[in-house]
Amino acid sequence: MGDSIMLADKLAPDLRELATGDDGNAPTDAADSFQGLLGWKPIPKHPMTFEEYLELADDPEDDAPTSWLPVAGTTSIARGPEAIEQAVLDWRIEALGDRPRDHMARDLLHAGLLADPRTTKYHGLTTNPPGWVERRVTHLEPRFRRPAIQHTVLDAMHRHHLGRLWADLEGRDGHVDPEWFVNGEDRGLLLSLAACRPVGALLTWQGTAGRTHDFTCGYARACPWCHARKVVDLYDRLVAGPCRPGRMKGKFLVRVGLKIHGDDLRSNEVFAEFARARGHVVTRHGNRWQFGGLLRRRDHLHAADVRTVRDFLTVMLGRITARLGIAGGILTYKVGPQLSRDGVDWDPFDYRHEFDIVGELDGPGRVEPFQRIMRIGTGECPMIYNQSNYATGVRADLAEGGDPSALRLLLAGPSYRPEAARRSIRTNGASPHHDSGKGGVLRWPPWFLADPRQWWPHFHATRRFRLYSAFGTWKEELALARAGNQEAQPAVLADRSRRNQAEALHRRQKLLKVARAVGKGLGHRKLRAAMIDAGHDASERDARWWAERIG
Repeated sequence: MGDSIMLADKLAPDLRELATGDDGNAPTDAADSFQGLLGWKPIPKHPMTFEEYLELADDPEDDAPTSWLPVAGTTSIARGPEAIEQAVLDWRIEALGDRPRDHMARDLLHAGLLADPRTTKYHGLTTNPPGWVERRVTHLEPRFRRPAIQHTVLDAMHRHHLGRLWADLEGRDGHVDPEWFVNGEDRGLLLSLAACRPVGALLTWQGTAGRTHDFTCGYARACPWCHARKVVDLYDRLVAGPCRPGRMKGKFLVRVGLKIHGDDLRSNEVFAEFARARGHVVTRHGNRWQFGGLLRRRDHLHAADVRTVRDFLTVMLGRITARLGIAGGILTYKVGPQLSRDGVDWDPFDYRHEFDIVGELDGPGRVEPFQRIMRIGTGECPMIYNQSNYATGVRADLAEGGDPSALRLLLAGPSYRPEAARRSIRTNGASPHHDSGKGGVLRWPPWFLADPRQWWPHFHATRRFRLYSAFGTWKEELALARAGNQEAQPAVLADRSRRNQAEALHRRQKLLKVARAVGKGLGHRKLRAAMIDAGHDASERDARWWAERIG
């Protein structure tokens, strides 16, 4: 079935033209889709093998030895207000960075939560924080106290949610011998999430029990800290690769996105046809379709749901964006629970699917058609309707590629100064005041609101899916950036790089004597942990430098 048939009859004419071709005739070949345009392999109809899942995996390998945790003897997580407070305070906030990547990490974690009307508790605790939260940040400069409070509140709410998930497991399974705990599964997963080193500030461990090594869990779809690490790494590679200043001068960045609820898909005829083509048993009941085990109201989310909806949205928007002239970019797909403001919804198994593309326009001549078709600056947007006549708007943003803040705003969303976004980003009228209307495509969602009946199925269904995928020109550029094969830096960046290298060398030389005292005979990983325990900030590069000189 052609991908353009997935655009409903009431689609805006300009958008229909992009989807069907200049002559208005819909393609008939199902392979004539975004995957084919970008040289992707077609998604198989049959379930992926385990090896194929691992190729798409963001998450770390599971089944690690039981000694993976950084604090020996850990068999439970903090539960209860006092225990959670102490778990947060075990990390001391030394400082908050002021580099673009530091702001990027904080925006990823907090910008979406600040703009989300459902996170009322988060808003209340950050506006009127408890006394222990305020005391934790009093030693910081005044301009850094507010983001430090937000960091503390998120940490506490994340740990409180982990406690809810732990209690849910105990209610279902009772007591389990800790010897059976495995990283990535049930209680072992929750222990890993609780032990993961937070990010967004310079932190030092001051807990009564020492940490034997620096530990990050790696579960980017379940852990706010590893989610931020992964996206900041993407941001660094984009800035060094396809979005480097010299390359983006005179170009334009765009975002095209669609958000749709599972309930809307159940009343969408074109999705029913797509699911049937993928081998699902589809039957009609009134103005809705029943998909066997797919997207049932009283069923859990499965990996098959994620694959089918992701592929449907890829095809739906893919041909449109290709003909809009988006030469390269990244695709992001998120699925999250349909949440109300108090975290409880009328249907605990309904989910919201979001698909976004961030990329660059093929040339200056593409800007005017993009603005016209996607209704940039008009307060309107192209609409897609389902069979119940419910409309879903297609979100679109446009920004000058030379704007240093544009990429960060598109990925993370505006932070504490939303006026910066209004200056940098021109948008259309697709739900500008909705919870996702102000957020970036890779913002951290409010998972602390999710019911255990929503959280666990989501984790198991999405654990093997990447946060993003690159396509077109960006795919090659990102690979070159990873390999360090990018064009020469502009003089100002080169000067700053030399200054940073000189400062790093001076700091390493200054601490070399301390490193010899605490790390003689240790490998670089244990040396780094020893330096951190001794109260000194130490990166892996620092530790390797010291280890080479200690011998």
